[in-house]
Amino acid sequence: MPTSAPSHKFADRPSGLISHQFKDNTMQKIDLKKYAYELNAAQNLPPASVEIPALAAIALVSHVQLAVRHPEVTEYSLKKAAIDVARQLQALFNQDSEIHKVLELGWNPDKSVYVPEGIDDWFIEDFAPEGVLDRYSKKDG
Repeated sequence: MPTSAPSHKFADRPSGLISHQFKDNTMQKIDLKKYAYELNAAQNLPPASVEIPALAAIALVSHVQLAVRHPEVTEYSLKKAAIDVARQLQALFNQDSEIHKVLELGWNPDKSVYVPEGIDDWFIEDFAPEGVLDRYSKKDG
């Protein structure tokens, strides 16, 4: 296990501490040296198991696809780990299904399907079975 933080713009600080001010004006100190140590130690933990609804799996895959495109997401190993997990979730769906096809398009930025604002409400009202998305409705936050 490493004893020092990785080469990073914040790791140059002697203490390894950064402070972050949130929108509500609260402050939180983050110890990057400790974070780096814990992150490295996490590599030795056994794989985790989790049960999630299929809709949550679809949401996670699509959100990982968006997140890894962000220009500031540069940490290769974490990005690769997120993509690997998302690909495993995607593989749970039949390759001939429309869900799998739409998720596959999401890996190619040139073929992304952007949904116009309001179309999700139209889809839910006209096509989704009643109650199927209630668990994730806007009213729940």
